[in-house]
Amino acid sequence: KSTVDPIAQTAVDFQTDYIIQTTTQQAEAYGVTLEELLGMYGMGTVEEFKESNATVIESAAKELCITQAIAEKEGITVSKADITEYFGGQDYSGVEEIYGKNFVKFIILQSKTLDHLTATIARG
Repeated sequence: KSTVDPIAQTAVDFQTDYIIQTTTQQAEAYGVTLEELLGMYGMGTVEEFKESNATVIESAAKELCITQAIAEKEGITVSKADITEYFGGQDYSGVEEIYGKNFVKFIILQSKTLDHLTATIARG
């Protein structure tokens, strides 16, 4: 059994920022603030929200670290062409503006890494 310990704080911060950003967008879609949405879920503060999602954040951070390690070992990278292909040639600037370039690159890196692992296993 492999473990990832300790989890890189940057990975935890990345995942925390992501969950806050997506929840903020959800709140905006409902026409309320993040704090109002959290209140609907019975949480008074963003810190309580982070604490209640600590396990999810930690798990996602571990996945990020594992994916990054495999990608580095296998020489998998993400180019501008990979990003364009991933979005089917469509404009992805809105996604990049909302989530950030690093998140966009990570999602594609994750996809490429999983594809690589699948192909490697299929070859036996």
